[in-house]
Amino acid sequence: MFTDEAVCDRLYTRITTEKLGNEPLQQGYLGVLTMAKGTHKINPFSRLGTFNDGRDILEAAIVTAPNSVELRFLRFAIQVNVPSILGYGEERKTDKSFIEARLHEVHDETMRKRNDRVHCTGRCPGKSLAILFALMKKPVSATVW
Repeated sequence: MFTDEAVCDRLYTRITTEKLGNEPLQQGYLGVLTMAKGTHKINPFSRLGTFNDGRDILEAAIVTAPNSVELRFLRFAIQVNVPSILGYGEERKTDKSFIEARLHEVHDETMRKRNDRVHCTGRCPGKSLAILFALMKKPVSATVW
């Protein structure tokens, strides 16, 4: 999904233009999409800058809603997939424990299965962010955050 620049841009535009009712979660997904947009930059400094901007957005969302399993899953999914040279992996163990302890709170079956797969394999499949898929298939206003 993130390898397709047009899809990434379309999701980024939708998430920045529509209010979805859960501000911290929307900000978290905005952070993830911002990081993803960095993969489409040619200049390595621009790529790193865009990644860092997205990281800051996601981290701010987590500060606002520290008990959100979904935000913690987003961060965990990013941290297990980015190169270690980026230095963004310090919360992996904490997030994994948090997610495991609160997985019973996740009511979205797709999200629960993706969490299970991540914890079994230690890495996220390329299409692990359930809500981003939902955004591609449904109108954003119909997506439950």
